[in-house]
Amino acid sequence: MVLASSLPSHLLSVLTPGPNFSLGSAIECAWCLHYLTCSVVDNKTLLAHGALLQCSSLLVSLGGAVTKGNKEDGMELLICPLLRCVGNLLSSCPAEDLSSQVSDGRLVVALCALLQAYFKTQPALARESAWVLNNLTVYSSVSCSTLLTLNLVPGLIQLLPFSQGINTMILRVLANIAHKNKEFCVQLSRLGLLSALCATLKMANQEMVTLSLDVLFMLVVSSTQVAEEFVRQGGLSLLEAIQYNSEGEMRQRAIYLLEHHLQSDSSYCSVENNPCS
Repeated sequence: MVLASSLPSHLLSVLTPGPNFSLGSAIECAWCLHYLTCSVVDNKTLLAHGALLQCSSLLVSLGGAVTKGNKEDGMELLICPLLRCVGNLLSSCPAEDLSSQVSDGRLVVALCALLQAYFKTQPALARESAWVLNNLTVYSSVSCSTLLTLNLVPGLIQLLPFSQGINTMILRVLANIAHKNKEFCVQLSRLGLLSALCATLKMANQEMVTLSLDVLFMLVVSSTQVAEEFVRQGGLSLLEAIQYNSEGEMRQRAIYLLEHHLQSDSSYCSVENNPCS
């Protein structure tokens, strides 16, 4: 009944930037909209009202303001529910409708800006930003291409050492990019993802290691040159350590990579090569 009323339209009107825009009112309405996106199984009605387009457009504006150093007091209280709204609505939006519902490029830039702005001071907000970026890149090749074209990937890779759920979500984003096509995998390798994976494969966090193995698999099968480079960087010893010291899925993944994709490249490894750090 709520969705059939005028409430959704009223909430979205308050979230429209303009001379009468009120941060306090926008915060309250964004949280109300967030609760609506969480309370229904299918968000088609909200999508039909333009909720995804409206919320993502406001996020783009806020991301632009943050990039310019404008962090108005209380702005993060609006960013948080907007991120949750967009993340939930993306999960309900058919892939073929994404282009009409979201301005992929600008939203990607805004999400990366929010990540960089808040990962130290408000890691929970950065994690939410990474979650939305993950939901966006799952189905959108355009957003994956934007991350590569605008050279935003190195900034994401630099955040892999940070915990609190940020690095696992970013690794999922990078996995989404790698999954799209082999050329993306080659580009990711050239941007330093291989050396970054050498570090994440050593982490105590089992989820990070498992995700790293999944991303590594996509990279090494994309190109023999990528596989050779991983071996040259000392990657075999890392996989062997996982093989002998781990159990379950991590061990199985490491064994599969060693037996089916990397052992034939062992001739590229020399004693002069230093292990990855």
